[in-house]
Amino acid sequence: MYLNYLFIFTTINSNINMNKENIENIENIENRENKENKENKDNKENPSITIDLENTLKLILFNEKHLEEYYQLIEKNRIYLKNQVAFIDFVFSLEDVKKFFIPRFLKPENDLTFSINKDGKIIGAIGIHNINKIEKNCTMGYWLDNDCRRKGIMTQAIKALIKYCFNYLNLEEIQVDVKDDNISSQNLAIKNGFIKERIRFDKDLKWNLFEFSLKKH
Repeated sequence: MYLNYLFIFTTINSNINMNKENIENIENIENRENKENKENKDNKENPSITIDLENTLKLILFNEKHLEEYYQLIEKNRIYLKNQVAFIDFVFSLEDVKKFFIPRFLKPENDLTFSINKDGKIIGAIGIHNINKIEKNCTMGYWLDNDCRRKGIMTQAIKALIKYCFNYLNLEEIQVDVKDDNISSQNLAIKNGFIKERIRFDKDLKWNLFEFSLKKH
């Protein structure tokens, strides 16, 4: 009789321990799955893309943590950029930069903006916008810290992004819009194979813009 009670008690105790272990295992699995799901979601919302260039140069896909450094670079170059890039009249604080750029980060299928990095520091930006997977085209924009110009840096960046557009995204045409008096950007476009198509007046910016295009061969 005593042995029977002992057996029953031991069995119950064993089952309780097994149930506790099972519960702990299930909880561990669920925690691991939740962590993996969060990481996958974060990676999907903030994909990481780095394109290596020459001489410690890199193109790194922008995310929110880059914006403070980017804002400081904009402020440093504000006068120089006044007639070069359209966004300059909309960003006067770090909050403005966040409002302007964060919505773009949330739609990488439409817009990919890269920081141009040298020795770990942001020295400019280059991006493709209005990505149309059906018509297989996009527009490209770029700018560089005034102190880093005329050193072949932007040529490297443009060539790398052209290759990314044609070989990875399978696009067939890239357009660049350049202000009519921005001679250096026009020369960069021509140097990298873009052809001047036409000039148009942008009513919002009140700028005359040359349209350049590059088609995949």
